[in-house]
Amino acid sequence: MEEEFAVLQESADAAGVEQVREEDFTPEEIAAFEESDLRHALASLFEAVRICSADGRLSAPDEWEEAGVVPPHLSAEDFEMYVYNYLEERSASLKDESSAEEPATTYRTATRAVGVPQPIAAASCERAAGEDGEDAPESEDGEASVRFDEAGAESRGEGLDSDLGDRGECEHGESDCSGDSGDELGFDVPEGFELVELEGELTLVPIEGADETDEIACDDMAVLVGKRSYYLYSRDVMTDRYAHWAFLAREDDRIVTFVECVRDESRTYPRPMSIDGLKNEPFSMTDEEIVETWEAIKESGAYPDIETTAASNGDVFFYSTEYLNPAYAASLAEWHAVERGMYL
Repeated sequence: MEEEFAVLQESADAAGVEQVREEDFTPEEIAAFEESDLRHALASLFEAVRICSADGRLSAPDEWEEAGVVPPHLSAEDFEMYVYNYLEERSASLKDESSAEEPATTYRTATRAVGVPQPIAAASCERAAGEDGEDAPESEDGEASVRFDEAGAESRGEGLDSDLGDRGECEHGESDCSGDSGDELGFDVPEGFELVELEGELTLVPIEGADETDEIACDDMAVLVGKRSYYLYSRDVMTDRYAHWAFLAREDDRIVTFVECVRDESRTYPRPMSIDGLKNEPFSMTDEEIVETWEAIKESGAYPDIETTAASNGDVFFYSTEYLNPAYAASLAEWHAVERGMYL
């Protein structure tokens, strides 16, 4: 919202009007600005998540404020819940897209000029009429032409033709202000809004259907919920399998991580897991941490299927008896540690 007020203040300064203050706007107008802020924040967040995924990392809410993606009108905690609910609703909609109801628009219709005070609208029409009250010069097709000087300020004269369409007369006696893109006022209209004339004033209103035609790209976003937090990653960049291991590493439950890795290796490939497997990313466990975790697993007695075997060169491997019997696990360990190198 601060960004919107900043650009509106620039246009107000150019027109010689007083400072644009938040108190000058209705609650509905403030809500419309905040909704625009949220859309920008979501788009920025999802792009940041894709960057993290490409770097092999999950994105957690405790990082978002420092990354600068939290909108100014929300706390970090409120934005965290907003993102979670947004993605949950989007996921539910995609599961049953054919029967899902169209989401209600979150924009509120403005009832008066939003951030475009009356003096600005008047100044716009006065500039169109000319400094001496003369009609604006016409192009060959009879329409008023507008050009911009190198400084970006609007000036009258011949040059770039601008098709203004069929406009009526506004209260200033000149062309109707409806359909104005905002260029003539020196600021960019916020995304999803347009300038129209309501009761003789330029009014910033949401474009009908803009939330449907300009959806925020987020279908690649996936959520993993843990005891400590929830995490986001992009399925377009990171595999679900790697995201699962990164999730276990972020939750920092070494016993669960150890057991799941061993069982997955035994079930998927199948093969026993080398002791070095947990030293790699995303776990990065040290030798001491691996030994301590293995001792804790044995002492707990909660994971009786996790066993260990060693190759003839002394390399240690772990496996699950649910998927590998001891003899097969030992032969696979010998192959990977010793015999495989003979054929490479």
